[in-house]
Amino acid sequence: MGFLYVIGFHGMIKIGITTNLERRMRELRPELIYQVFMSPEHEVLERDAQELHADKRLPQAEWFKLDQDDREELFGFLGNRRASR
Repeated sequence: MGFLYVIGFHGMIKIGITTNLERRMRELRPELIYQVFMSPEHEVLERDAQELHADKRLPQAEWFKLDQDDREELFGFLGNRRASR
């Protein structure tokens, strides 16, 4: 069991996973926590969420430059995936 998180920092969005959410948030110190999902399939959710806007991903990172429409699409996608499980 692990967590998928979507956080914001300086206008950027990070889509990541962890098994220790409290520790990870202390490390990252996000400005915003948009969404957190606990799931046994957190790795699959992360991969699929990152692929959704792969064209807006910073090179070699889990950080994305997403506008409001992109964020809404991401949150809708994650909400639908969560509801179907």
